[in-house]
Amino acid sequence: MNLRSNFKLNDLIMINFVNLSADEKEMVRRWRNHKAVRNCMCQNHLISRNEHLAFICRLKKDDRNFYWMMKNMRGDYIGTISLNRFDKANKNAFLGIY
Repeated sequence: MNLRSNFKLNDLIMINFVNLSADEKEMVRRWRNHKAVRNCMCQNHLISRNEHLAFICRLKKDDRNFYWMMKNMRGDYIGTISLNRFDKANKNAFLGIY
């Protein structure tokens, strides 16, 4: 499985960040900058549009960190999920959700 691909998981559609539309990228940035989310992050500053787009651009070449936006079958966006520090050889990663 290519982890940069979009896929369906049960009743959820998982859209990899590198495949998001411009509007979806902005929606994710707004979620990430929400105070309740931001305060739980290691880097809790407000993310600028340029910083967010640069982050997504770096993901195109990153083989250890993968991010997806989730939406249900009705098309409602419900959050994000990520696998960080993905280690294929040892079959482990850190999970992130917001």
